[in-house]
Amino acid sequence: MHFFKYIILILFIYIYLYNPIFQFLGFGLIKVLLIISVFYIIFSGFLPRFLKLFEIEVLMTLLLVSYSIAIVLIGENSFSIPYVHIIWYLECFLIPTFFLFLFRSTFSWLSWETIIVHVGLLAALITIFLILNPVTNLFVRNSIIIDSLDSISSDNWDFRGFTIAESSSYGYGIIQGLILAICILSIKKNLMFLIPILFLFISIIFNARVGIAPVAISIMLLILSGQLSLKSIFLVSIIILIGYNIFLFSSFSEQNETSLIWGLSIFNDANDFIQGKESNAGYNILFTEMLFLPTNFSGLFFGNGQKVFASSIRQSDVGYVIQIFRGGLVYLSIMMFFLFFLFRRCLKINPNKLLPILFFLTIIVANIKGDALFNPSGFFRLFAFYYVYSVFASKNLIVNNFLLKN
Repeated sequence: MHFFKYIILILFIYIYLYNPIFQFLGFGLIKVLLIISVFYIIFSGFLPRFLKLFEIEVLMTLLLVSYSIAIVLIGENSFSIPYVHIIWYLECFLIPTFFLFLFRSTFSWLSWETIIVHVGLLAALITIFLILNPVTNLFVRNSIIIDSLDSISSDNWDFRGFTIAESSSYGYGIIQGLILAICILSIKKNLMFLIPILFLFISIIFNARVGIAPVAISIMLLILSGQLSLKSIFLVSIIILIGYNIFLFSSFSEQNETSLIWGLSIFNDANDFIQGKESNAGYNILFTEMLFLPTNFSGLFFGNGQKVFASSIRQSDVGYVIQIFRGGLVYLSIMMFFLFFLFRRCLKINPNKLLPILFFLTIIVANIKGDALFNPSGFFRLFAFYYVYSVFASKNLIVNNFLLKN
Protein backbone atom coordinates (compact mmCIF):
# COMPACT_ATOMS: atom_id res chain seq x y z
CA MET A 1 0.00 0.00 0.00
CA HIS A 2 2.79 2.44 0.90
CA PHE A 3 4.64 1.61 -2.31
CA PHE A 4 1.52 2.15 -4.42
CA LYS A 5 0.86 5.48 -2.71
CA TYR A 6 4.46 6.52 -3.35
CA ILE A 7 4.15 5.72 -7.06
CA ILE A 8 1.02 7.89 -7.21
CA LEU A 9 2.91 10.73 -5.52
CA ILE A 10 5.82 10.43 -7.98
CA LEU A 11 3.41 10.55 -10.95
CA PHE A 12 1.57 13.54 -9.47
CA ILE A 13 4.81 15.47 -8.93
CA TYR A 14 5.95 14.52 -12.45
CA ILE A 15 2.77 16.08 -13.84
CA TYR A 16 3.24 19.09 -11.54
CA LEU A 17 6.79 19.79 -12.70
CA TYR A 18 6.78 18.75 -16.38
CA ASN A 19 3.10 19.29 -17.23
CA PRO A 20 2.89 17.16 -20.41
CA ILE A 21 0.30 18.50 -22.88
CA PHE A 22 -1.35 15.59 -24.66
CA GLN A 23 -2.77 16.34 -28.08
CA PHE A 24 -6.09 14.62 -27.43
CA LEU A 25 -6.66 16.92 -24.44
CA GLY A 26 -5.13 20.16 -25.72
CA PHE A 27 -4.11 21.34 -22.24
CA GLY A 28 -1.55 20.40 -19.61
CA LEU A 29 -2.40 17.72 -17.08
CA ILE A 30 -1.50 20.12 -14.28
CA LYS A 31 -4.92 21.74 -14.77
CA VAL A 32 -6.52 18.49 -13.60
CA LEU A 33 -4.28 18.50 -10.53
CA LEU A 34 -5.19 22.12 -9.86
CA ILE A 35 -8.92 21.42 -9.92
CA ILE A 36 -8.49 18.47 -7.56
CA SER A 37 -6.31 20.56 -5.25
CA VAL A 38 -8.80 23.44 -5.06
CA PHE A 39 -11.70 21.15 -4.12
CA TYR A 40 -9.59 19.13 -1.69
CA ILE A 41 -8.32 22.17 0.22
CA ILE A 42 -11.75 23.81 0.35
CA PHE A 43 -13.67 20.74 1.51
CA SER A 44 -10.95 19.62 3.93
CA GLY A 45 -11.52 22.80 5.92
CA PHE A 46 -7.86 23.80 5.58
CA LEU A 47 -8.46 26.92 3.45
CA PRO A 48 -8.57 29.45 6.35
CA ARG A 49 -5.33 28.06 7.77
CA PHE A 50 -3.79 28.08 4.30
CA LEU A 51 -4.64 31.76 3.78
CA LYS A 52 -3.19 32.57 7.18
CA LEU A 53 0.06 30.73 6.43
CA PHE A 54 0.54 32.58 3.14
CA GLU A 55 -1.11 35.90 3.95
CA ILE A 56 1.73 38.11 2.65
CA GLU A 57 2.06 35.97 -0.49
CA VAL A 58 -1.64 36.48 -1.23
CA LEU A 59 -1.31 40.26 -0.80
CA MET A 60 1.78 40.42 -3.00
CA THR A 61 0.03 38.38 -5.69
CA LEU A 62 -2.96 40.73 -5.55
CA LEU A 63 -0.61 43.71 -5.97
CA LEU A 64 1.07 42.07 -8.96
CA VAL A 65 -2.27 41.13 -10.53
CA SER A 66 -3.70 44.62 -9.90
CA TYR A 67 -0.77 46.30 -11.64
CA SER A 68 -1.04 43.78 -14.47
CA ILE A 69 -4.69 44.70 -14.95
CA ALA A 70 -3.76 48.40 -14.93
CA ILE A 71 -1.34 47.96 -17.84
CA VAL A 72 -3.74 45.88 -19.96
CA LEU A 73 -4.79 48.97 -21.93
CA ILE A 74 -1.18 49.81 -22.82
CA GLY A 75 0.02 48.79 -26.27
CA GLU A 76 -0.31 45.09 -27.05
CA ASN A 77 -0.81 44.02 -23.42
CA SER A 78 -3.80 41.78 -22.74
CA PHE A 79 -5.61 40.11 -19.85
CA SER A 80 -3.37 37.09 -20.37
CA ILE A 81 -0.79 38.88 -18.18
CA PRO A 82 -2.84 38.99 -14.92
CA TYR A 83 -4.28 35.57 -15.80
CA VAL A 84 -0.78 34.06 -15.94
CA HIS A 85 0.07 35.51 -12.51
CA ILE A 86 -3.15 34.14 -10.99
CA ILE A 87 -2.44 30.70 -12.43
CA TRP A 88 1.12 30.98 -11.13
CA TYR A 89 -0.15 31.50 -7.59
CA LEU A 90 -2.73 28.72 -7.73
CA GLU A 91 -0.33 26.16 -9.18
CA CYS A 92 2.61 27.14 -6.99
CA PHE A 93 0.78 27.20 -3.65
CA LEU A 94 -2.41 25.12 -3.81
CA ILE A 95 -1.01 22.01 -5.50
CA PRO A 96 2.02 21.62 -3.17
CA THR A 97 -0.33 22.09 -0.21
CA PHE A 98 -2.52 19.31 -1.61
CA PHE A 99 0.54 17.05 -1.97
CA LEU A 100 1.74 17.71 1.57
CA PHE A 101 -1.76 17.24 2.96
CA LEU A 102 -2.62 14.01 1.13
CA PHE A 103 0.86 12.41 1.25
CA ARG A 104 2.08 13.79 4.58
CA SER A 105 2.98 10.28 5.84
CA THR A 106 5.40 9.91 2.90
CA PHE A 107 6.97 13.32 3.48
CA SER A 108 7.38 12.50 7.17
CA TRP A 109 9.75 9.58 6.47
CA LEU A 110 11.38 10.57 3.17
CA SER A 111 13.19 13.86 2.60
CA TRP A 112 11.84 16.32 0.07
CA GLU A 113 15.14 16.11 -1.81
CA THR A 114 14.93 12.32 -2.14
CA ILE A 115 11.39 12.44 -3.54
CA ILE A 116 12.24 15.18 -6.04
CA VAL A 117 15.38 13.38 -7.21
CA HIS A 118 13.31 10.23 -7.83
CA VAL A 119 10.96 12.30 -10.02
CA GLY A 120 13.88 13.87 -11.91
CA LEU A 121 15.46 10.45 -12.43
CA LEU A 122 12.18 9.16 -13.89
CA ALA A 123 12.13 12.09 -16.33
CA ALA A 124 15.78 11.46 -17.24
CA LEU A 125 15.12 7.75 -17.88
CA ILE A 126 12.22 8.69 -20.17
CA THR A 127 14.61 10.98 -22.06
CA ILE A 128 17.22 8.23 -22.42
CA PHE A 129 14.59 5.76 -23.64
CA LEU A 130 13.45 8.25 -26.29
CA ILE A 131 17.06 8.94 -27.33
CA LEU A 132 17.66 5.22 -27.81
CA ASN A 133 14.40 4.90 -29.73
CA PRO A 134 14.29 7.91 -32.11
CA VAL A 135 11.35 6.53 -34.11
CA THR A 136 9.31 6.33 -30.91
CA ASN A 137 10.39 9.86 -30.01
CA LEU A 138 9.18 11.23 -33.36
CA PHE A 139 5.87 9.44 -32.86
CA VAL A 140 5.52 10.93 -29.38
CA ARG A 141 6.25 14.45 -30.63
CA ASN A 142 4.08 14.20 -33.74
CA SER A 143 1.11 12.27 -32.36
CA ILE A 144 1.10 12.21 -28.55
CA ILE A 145 2.25 15.48 -26.98
CA ILE A 146 2.45 19.17 -27.81
CA ASP A 147 5.97 20.55 -27.30
CA SER A 148 6.72 24.26 -27.65
CA LEU A 149 9.99 23.28 -29.35
CA ASP A 150 8.05 22.28 -32.47
CA SER A 151 6.20 25.59 -32.64
CA ILE A 152 9.01 28.12 -32.13
CA SER A 153 10.28 27.80 -35.71
CA SER A 154 10.10 25.69 -38.84
CA ASP A 155 13.66 24.38 -38.36
CA ASN A 156 14.37 20.69 -37.88
CA TRP A 157 14.87 20.01 -34.16
CA ASP A 158 15.19 16.22 -34.32
CA PHE A 159 18.55 16.36 -32.51
CA ARG A 160 16.88 17.66 -29.32
CA GLY A 161 13.50 17.42 -27.64
CA PHE A 162 13.49 13.95 -26.05
CA THR A 163 10.85 14.37 -23.36
CA ILE A 164 7.27 13.91 -22.37
CA ALA A 165 7.08 17.41 -21.01
CA GLU A 166 5.68 20.86 -21.68
CA SER A 167 8.87 22.77 -22.53
CA SER A 168 11.76 20.55 -23.53
CA SER A 169 13.79 23.46 -24.91
CA TYR A 170 13.74 25.62 -21.77
CA GLY A 171 11.86 24.74 -18.58
CA TYR A 172 12.62 21.02 -18.67
CA GLY A 173 16.37 21.62 -18.81
CA ILE A 174 16.29 24.03 -15.86
CA ILE A 175 14.25 21.58 -13.77
CA GLN A 176 16.73 18.79 -14.52
CA GLY A 177 19.62 21.15 -13.79
CA LEU A 178 18.12 22.08 -10.43
CA ILE A 179 17.58 18.42 -9.54
CA LEU A 180 21.15 17.60 -10.59
CA ALA A 181 22.29 20.50 -8.40
CA ILE A 182 20.25 19.08 -5.51
CA CYS A 183 22.11 15.79 -5.99
CA ILE A 184 25.46 17.58 -5.85
CA LEU A 185 24.46 19.49 -2.70
CA SER A 186 23.19 16.28 -1.07
CA ILE A 187 26.10 13.92 -1.79
CA LYS A 188 27.56 14.69 1.62
CA LYS A 189 24.40 13.34 3.27
CA ASN A 190 24.05 10.22 1.16
CA LEU A 191 26.29 8.82 -1.59
CA MET A 192 23.17 7.43 -3.31
CA PHE A 193 22.68 10.92 -4.75
CA LEU A 194 25.62 10.16 -7.04
CA ILE A 195 23.62 7.60 -9.03
CA PRO A 196 21.23 9.96 -10.91
CA ILE A 197 23.91 12.53 -11.87
CA LEU A 198 24.93 11.04 -15.23
CA PHE A 199 21.32 10.37 -16.27
CA LEU A 200 20.28 13.92 -15.36
CA PHE A 201 23.27 15.37 -17.23
CA ILE A 202 22.30 13.46 -20.39
CA SER A 203 18.71 14.69 -20.10
CA ILE A 204 19.99 18.28 -19.98
CA ILE A 205 22.47 18.03 -22.86
CA PHE A 206 19.92 16.48 -25.22
CA ASN A 207 17.17 19.00 -24.49
CA ALA A 208 18.06 22.39 -23.01
CA ARG A 209 21.65 23.36 -22.27
CA VAL A 210 20.48 26.20 -20.03
CA GLY A 211 20.06 23.49 -17.40
CA ILE A 212 23.84 23.61 -16.87
CA ALA A 213 23.39 27.01 -15.16
CA PRO A 214 21.95 25.73 -11.84
CA VAL A 215 24.63 23.02 -11.80
CA ALA A 216 27.33 25.68 -12.10
CA ILE A 217 25.60 27.74 -9.39
CA SER A 218 25.52 24.75 -7.01
CA ILE A 219 29.25 24.11 -7.47
CA MET A 220 29.97 27.80 -6.90
CA LEU A 221 27.91 27.75 -3.69
CA LEU A 222 29.77 24.71 -2.40
CA ILE A 223 33.12 26.37 -3.12
CA LEU A 224 32.13 29.67 -1.47
CA SER A 225 30.69 27.90 1.58
CA GLY A 226 33.75 25.68 1.92
CA GLN A 227 31.67 22.51 1.64
CA LEU A 228 33.24 21.11 -1.52
CA SER A 229 35.30 18.23 -0.15
CA LEU A 230 38.04 16.42 -2.03
CA LYS A 231 35.95 13.24 -1.78
CA SER A 232 32.99 14.88 -3.53
CA ILE A 233 35.25 16.32 -6.25
CA PHE A 234 36.80 12.90 -6.81
CA LEU A 235 33.47 11.06 -6.99
CA VAL A 236 31.85 13.58 -9.35
CA SER A 237 34.99 13.60 -11.51
CA ILE A 238 34.84 9.80 -11.80
CA ILE A 239 31.21 9.98 -12.92
CA ILE A 240 32.03 12.68 -15.49
CA LEU A 241 35.00 10.63 -16.75
CA ILE A 242 32.84 7.52 -17.13
CA GLY A 243 30.18 9.54 -18.92
CA TYR A 244 32.74 11.12 -21.23
CA ASN A 245 34.10 7.73 -22.24
CA ILE A 246 30.58 6.42 -22.85
CA PHE A 247 29.97 9.37 -25.15
CA LEU A 248 33.33 9.16 -26.90
CA PHE A 249 33.85 5.45 -27.47
CA SER A 250 30.38 3.98 -27.83
CA SER A 251 27.87 3.52 -30.62
CA PHE A 252 25.63 5.84 -28.59
CA SER A 253 28.03 8.68 -29.43
CA GLU A 254 28.03 7.85 -33.13
CA GLN A 255 24.25 7.62 -33.36
CA ASN A 256 23.72 10.92 -31.54
CA GLU A 257 26.67 12.93 -32.81
CA THR A 258 24.62 15.99 -33.80
CA SER A 259 22.88 16.16 -30.42
CA LEU A 260 26.13 15.78 -28.49
CA ILE A 261 27.96 18.39 -30.57
CA TRP A 262 25.12 20.84 -30.01
CA GLY A 263 24.71 20.06 -26.32
CA LEU A 264 28.37 20.07 -25.34
CA SER A 265 29.12 23.20 -27.38
CA ILE A 266 27.73 25.21 -24.47
CA PHE A 267 31.10 24.87 -22.74
CA ASN A 268 32.99 26.27 -25.74
CA ASP A 269 30.43 29.04 -26.13
CA ALA A 270 30.75 29.97 -22.45
CA ASN A 271 34.54 30.00 -22.68
CA ASP A 272 34.47 32.24 -25.78
CA PHE A 273 32.02 34.62 -24.10
CA ILE A 274 34.15 34.88 -20.94
CA GLN A 275 37.24 35.63 -23.06
CA GLY A 276 35.34 38.25 -25.03
CA LYS A 277 35.61 36.47 -28.38
CA GLU A 278 33.03 37.42 -30.99
CA SER A 279 30.89 34.55 -32.23
CA ASN A 280 27.35 33.65 -33.19
CA ALA A 281 26.81 31.85 -29.89
CA GLY A 282 23.64 32.50 -27.92
CA TYR A 283 25.50 34.45 -25.23
CA ASN A 284 26.63 37.15 -27.66
CA ILE A 285 23.19 37.39 -29.25
CA LEU A 286 21.48 37.69 -25.84
CA PHE A 287 23.80 40.39 -24.54
CA THR A 288 24.13 42.43 -27.73
CA GLU A 289 21.25 42.18 -30.21
CA MET A 290 18.57 41.31 -27.63
CA LEU A 291 19.55 43.80 -24.94
CA PHE A 292 17.68 47.08 -25.48
CA LEU A 293 15.19 49.29 -23.61
CA PRO A 294 12.31 51.68 -24.35
CA THR A 295 13.59 55.06 -25.50
CA ASN A 296 11.23 57.32 -23.50
CA PHE A 297 10.70 57.90 -19.77
CA SER A 298 7.13 56.58 -19.55
CA GLY A 299 8.01 53.47 -21.51
CA LEU A 300 11.01 52.77 -19.26
CA PHE A 301 9.14 53.18 -15.97
CA PHE A 302 5.60 52.10 -16.86
CA GLY A 303 6.08 50.12 -20.07
CA ASN A 304 4.66 50.70 -23.53
CA GLY A 305 3.01 47.32 -24.06
CA GLN A 306 5.25 46.39 -26.97
CA LYS A 307 5.72 42.65 -27.43
CA VAL A 308 9.39 42.13 -28.12
CA PHE A 309 9.40 38.35 -27.76
CA ALA A 310 9.24 36.74 -31.22
CA SER A 311 8.68 40.18 -32.71
CA SER A 312 9.06 40.71 -36.44
CA ILE A 313 10.61 44.17 -35.86
CA ARG A 314 13.13 43.90 -33.04
CA GLN A 315 12.96 40.90 -30.80
CA SER A 316 14.39 39.83 -27.48
CA ASP A 317 14.32 36.61 -25.45
CA VAL A 318 15.70 38.38 -22.37
CA GLY A 319 13.07 38.24 -19.65
CA TYR A 320 14.05 41.56 -18.10
CA VAL A 321 13.67 43.32 -21.47
CA ILE A 322 10.32 41.64 -22.12
CA GLN A 323 9.02 42.66 -18.69
CA ILE A 324 10.20 46.28 -18.92
CA PHE A 325 8.52 46.74 -22.30
CA ARG A 326 5.40 45.11 -20.87
CA GLY A 327 5.04 47.09 -17.64
CA GLY A 328 8.20 49.09 -17.08
CA LEU A 329 10.61 49.17 -14.17
CA VAL A 330 7.64 49.43 -11.80
CA TYR A 331 6.32 46.04 -12.97
CA LEU A 332 9.78 44.47 -12.79
CA SER A 333 10.41 45.96 -9.33
CA ILE A 334 7.19 44.47 -7.94
CA MET A 335 8.22 41.03 -9.17
CA MET A 336 11.80 41.35 -7.92
CA PHE A 337 10.59 42.48 -4.48
CA PHE A 338 8.14 39.56 -4.37
CA LEU A 339 10.85 37.10 -5.40
CA PHE A 340 13.23 38.49 -2.77
CA PHE A 341 10.51 38.14 -0.12
CA LEU A 342 10.01 34.47 -1.03
CA PHE A 343 13.75 33.90 -0.96
CA ARG A 344 14.24 35.68 2.37
CA ARG A 345 11.42 33.81 4.12
CA CYS A 346 12.60 30.48 2.74
CA LEU A 347 16.17 31.23 3.82
CA LYS A 348 15.07 32.27 7.30
CA ILE A 349 12.96 29.21 8.13
CA ASN A 350 15.14 26.59 6.43
CA PRO A 351 18.15 24.93 8.07
CA ASN A 352 19.57 24.20 4.59
CA LYS A 353 20.65 27.66 3.42
CA LEU A 354 22.13 26.57 0.10
CA LEU A 355 18.90 25.37 -1.52
CA PRO A 356 17.01 28.69 -1.19
CA ILE A 357 20.06 30.50 -2.61
CA LEU A 358 20.25 27.98 -5.46
CA PHE A 359 16.60 28.49 -6.40
CA PHE A 360 16.80 32.28 -6.12
CA LEU A 361 19.93 32.61 -8.27
CA THR A 362 18.63 30.10 -10.83
CA ILE A 363 15.42 32.08 -11.37
CA ILE A 364 17.45 35.32 -11.66
CA VAL A 365 19.64 33.68 -14.33
CA ALA A 366 16.71 31.91 -16.05
CA ASN A 367 15.02 35.27 -16.52
CA ILE A 368 17.90 36.26 -18.79
CA LYS A 369 17.11 33.39 -21.17
CA GLY A 370 13.32 33.77 -21.07
CA ASP A 371 10.27 35.25 -19.35
CA ALA A 372 10.70 33.42 -16.03
CA LEU A 373 9.35 35.70 -13.30
CA PHE A 374 5.99 34.62 -11.85
CA ASN A 375 5.11 32.51 -14.84
CA PRO A 376 3.79 29.02 -14.04
CA SER A 377 6.95 27.33 -15.34
CA GLY A 378 8.14 23.98 -14.04
CA PHE A 379 11.28 25.33 -12.37
CA PHE A 380 9.36 28.09 -10.55
CA ARG A 381 6.86 25.45 -9.43
CA LEU A 382 9.80 23.40 -8.12
CA PHE A 383 10.99 26.37 -6.04
CA ALA A 384 7.44 27.01 -4.84
CA PHE A 385 7.06 23.37 -3.82
CA TYR A 386 10.22 23.60 -1.74
CA TYR A 387 9.00 26.93 -0.33
CA VAL A 388 5.61 25.54 0.74
CA TYR A 389 7.29 22.40 2.11
CA SER A 390 9.68 24.55 4.17
CA VAL A 391 6.80 26.60 5.61
CA PHE A 392 4.88 23.43 6.51
CA ALA A 393 7.98 21.86 8.07
CA SER A 394 8.68 24.98 10.12
CA LYS A 395 5.13 24.82 11.52
CA ASN A 396 5.25 21.03 12.13
CA LEU A 397 2.32 20.60 9.76
CA ILE A 398 3.75 17.62 7.90
CA VAL A 399 3.79 15.18 10.81
CA ASN A 400 1.06 16.64 13.00
CA ASN A 401 -2.41 15.71 11.73
CA PHE A 402 -4.12 17.68 14.48
CA LEU A 403 -2.49 20.96 13.43
CA LEU A 404 -3.49 20.34 9.83
CA LYS A 405 -7.16 20.30 10.71
CA ASN A 406 -7.10 23.01 13.38
